[in-house]
Amino acid sequence: MKSIIKRQPVCSFVNEFDHFLMSVFCVDPKGRSTSACTMQTRIVIVIIIFLSCFFSPAGRSQEQPARIEIGPLFTYLRVPDSIPINAQNQAEIGGRFSWNFSRHVAFDAELEGSPFRTTNLTTSYQGGYLLQSFVGIKAGKRWDKFGIFGKFRPGLTSYSGVIRQFQSGTLGFARRTDPAFDLGGIAEFYVSRRVLLRYDFGDTIIHYNSSTITVSGQTIPSPGEVRSNFQFSTAIAFRF
Repeated sequence: MKSIIKRQPVCSFVNEFDHFLMSVFCVDPKGRSTSACTMQTRIVIVIIIFLSCFFSPAGRSQEQPARIEIGPLFTYLRVPDSIPINAQNQAEIGGRFSWNFSRHVAFDAELEGSPFRTTNLTTSYQGGYLLQSFVGIKAGKRWDKFGIFGKFRPGLTSYSGVIRQFQSGTLGFARRTDPAFDLGGIAEFYVSRRVLLRYDFGDTIIHYNSSTITVSGQTIPSPGEVRSNFQFSTAIAFRF
């Protein structure tokens, strides 16, 4: 009975994230279903909810992990070619911070950016330097030498120089920031009590908000889009 009671808060929290994902990232600005809700995405959601609900804390006998984890990361974002979004292979560097509430649930936040401009695919949706940030939770199972987790992290994706206007043969650029959601899995390997290696695999769902472009004084609408993108990251973390 105790174990069932302990699982309920985790499962409830995960289900809230599931509803959030479906309502925000699986419909376009007109309320229609989008391609972001692929069968693969739904399968990932089911697997993560299963892990989070059944790998909840079962006892106090196991050693508790260090409370704080912090360290650098390298990430790769693959944006598929899907008009009007251009294909993009983007490398980024950044940092991550985690706060362990228990052996199974943690607050998880990261910030990363591209060290070079995406000059070869500048559009009204992409261009300039890419910056991403995510804040959410990871939940799963931790053993002595490794751990497996699911992650649920809303965030933002921001390009520093997308096309906003075209006037007298000159392009005008501006920053574009859109909501995003990082959903996926995490594998951790505990090198020692103070050092771990972490590998993330996930679907970064970007909700491109509708906007406008000014061409020779005339305003042209740029419709909203929702796209799923594969993202992988590797990191080292120091635990305190």
